[in-house]
Amino acid sequence: VREKDLPDKLELVARLAPQEVHILARADIGSMSDLSGRQVNIGPAGSASAATAAALFKALGLKVEPLSLDAASAIEQLKQGAISAAMIVGGKPSALVSAIPVNAGIHLLPIPFGITLEATYLPTRLEPKDYPNLIRAGGEVATIATGMVLLAARSKTDPGSQQRVDRFVAAVFPRFAELQSQGRHPKWREVNLAASLPGFK
Repeated sequence: VREKDLPDKLELVARLAPQEVHILARADIGSMSDLSGRQVNIGPAGSASAATAAALFKALGLKVEPLSLDAASAIEQLKQGAISAAMIVGGKPSALVSAIPVNAGIHLLPIPFGITLEATYLPTRLEPKDYPNLIRAGGEVATIATGMVLLAARSKTDPGSQQRVDRFVAAVFPRFAELQSQGRHPKWREVNLAASLPGFK
């Protein structure tokens, strides 16, 4: 399906909160350019991390040796020094990133925001309150975030598809405040169910 045809085939259910890009790296990696030619875990094929990594490294003109481990395995490989970096796409704070011990020899690598990224990503930062195990008080790590939406396929051949979307909306939307309450991931509080997506119904 061509990108310009997507609004005819999909409809917006909800625009979700942006997901931050976390690049965890060994101590000898000081910048994104240091990843050139290195083994970098981008996540399993088809995952949000893998899709984002392919687009990000292309935009930055970086060629890495991609690996397809799950995030937990990649962090273990990183701790052992077997790989140079691992990319995780997810809302901050990520439980996996928060669980990395203070002296593991791993740090969050800054992603400088520039003209090659501005059409696709949002500039943001990771702060000590997000990851006190990896970011010193008063410091921050520049990164990017990628938008996330929940879309549903429009089907002319399946009369039940619209009813299934309607049932989902009726079950979730009235109780959405429960997802935004204390004890839930803070990213839920960034979601506005009334937000639109240009070009999509």
